[in-house]
Amino acid sequence: MDWVPIIADRTGPLYLQIVDALASDIGRGRLSRGQALPTHRALAKALGVDLTTVTRAYSEARRRGLTEARVGRGTFVAENVGEVRLPLVARTEIDLSMNLPPQPAEADLEGRIARGIAALSREVGLARYLTYRPAGGTEDERATASRWMRARLPGIEAARVVISCGTQAALAALLGQLPKRGDAVLTEELTYPGFRAAAALLGVEVIGVAMDEHGVLPDSLAAAIRRHRPR
Repeated sequence: MDWVPIIADRTGPLYLQIVDALASDIGRGRLSRGQALPTHRALAKALGVDLTTVTRAYSEARRRGLTEARVGRGTFVAENVGEVRLPLVARTEIDLSMNLPPQPAEADLEGRIARGIAALSREVGLARYLTYRPAGGTEDERATASRWMRARLPGIEAARVVISCGTQAALAALLGQLPKRGDAVLTEELTYPGFRAAAALLGVEVIGVAMDEHGVLPDSLAAAIRRHRPR
């Protein structure tokens, strides 16, 4: 067989040990999407357990979105399985600079993206999305954005709106335009790592201002403005 789970070092009910080993092997790349899994009977024989245990394990794996059953063909690793959360011991580094939580398999993000692209292709074609976009956005895009923003910024016109290709690009553009190299900018003490990265790249000093659960403390902000003369 191509796959036999290693469960000797696991604890808990036997069927869950099999499911956890399956999830771990998917997460580590030992099993790939669409890969065929052993039959219930073959896996039971390989592990020396009863058939009911394996059947229960496969049912639980399917409930978690890890596998899918194909009539007449067997059980396979799910094609749309998302990132599988590995045990903490297997993850030695935690990167807090990126907010990328694991996507649950049941969200079917890949399926949604595929269906969305197919709908775009049918309705308007893909050619317009396969080339460079106008700098700052098209007139229609800026008009749509200005209408959406008027709830917070009354009177905002499309001519004053610039569409950015992403938040990080917008931050870099602002930091490259407003302060000069060596100038200071103020942020909350706990701030977005991407802002710090852009500021470091452009030689802008970032000063953290004391905060509470509501944000920057007004008195601390006033003191920081007097002391650092931020842009």
